[in-house]
Amino acid sequence: MQNFTRETTGLEVVKAFQEQVTGSTFVITGPSKDSLAAEAAYCLAQSPSPPAHIILLGRSEIKIQPVIDRISELNSSIKTSYIKLDLSDNKSVRTCAEQVQAVTSKIDVLINSAGIMALEEYSVSTDGYEMQLAACHIGHFLLTGLLLPQLQAAKAARVVTLTSMGYEASDFRFEDFNFNSGKTYDRWAAYGQAKAANFMFTTELARRAAAKGTAISAFVVHPGVVLSSGIMKAVSMEHLMKALEDTKAAYAAQGVEYVPEQLKTVEQGCSTMLVAALASGLDGKSGSFLKDCQVVGAEQLKPWVKDQEKANKLWELSSGWVGEKFL
Repeated sequence: MQNFTRETTGLEVVKAFQEQVTGSTFVITGPSKDSLAAEAAYCLAQSPSPPAHIILLGRSEIKIQPVIDRISELNSSIKTSYIKLDLSDNKSVRTCAEQVQAVTSKIDVLINSAGIMALEEYSVSTDGYEMQLAACHIGHFLLTGLLLPQLQAAKAARVVTLTSMGYEASDFRFEDFNFNSGKTYDRWAAYGQAKAANFMFTTELARRAAAKGTAISAFVVHPGVVLSSGIMKAVSMEHLMKALEDTKAAYAAQGVEYVPEQLKTVEQGCSTMLVAALASGLDGKSGSFLKDCQVVGAEQLKPWVKDQEKANKLWELSSGWVGEKFL
């Protein structure tokens, strides 16, 4: 995508595609202070041609108020709204969607950035689903579906959902997505399943949106490894190093050398999500996976996220979980 690399910052992306930012409405989940989502909002606020409205969705207004204040400092002309959202509670998601619909008639870009990672202890959501699956996938599935009318009202809307290379840790566990009520729980397998679900949701959303003739595009993004973003608050350095050693061993067993990713700053980490949200070069590439500001070829992906039958099966399963049919 142009000359963007893993070192490209979000602000560089926004300045390159400022015409896509102008007058647009952005809805962003998980924008607490120091997060990738917050940094993306700051970059949008610094566009030479700013957005009209940035709507921030998260669990705690106290944690998000500093982000709202910073956006106002950067550009006081931008309308900024906070709406409470707990992605692990479907009732909260429905209330949030209603409130979003009350403050905007159209959404140009929905960024599903919120998530949790590798919870040590097994827990379930309000609705009874493994917590990582609920917070990363089910809540975003429901939110996106409920906001489809506002996305369809935009000229050419985009839905950007964050995954991670952690998706490689697990296929979706259709026969045991709740880990036998926690008896077989593995924190990294649960994280991998949730991230695979983000991936599969995106490809199926892209397929269904196109089949219905809508102008909605969907992209899934790996932002990189950003330790300062807060995503790893449930993971100690000891657990992280153990996971890296286990990964190296697994690769070695297959005769492949594992090279860990270099760390990114939040400024670099938010760049790929902004490319997915704004870049004109993605026209006609709905359903793509982006990493380091570039589209990743299908040959580099694990087979389970390329399986259309599985993606459709997960969509139908998710529809049953939330009691809604979308597209």
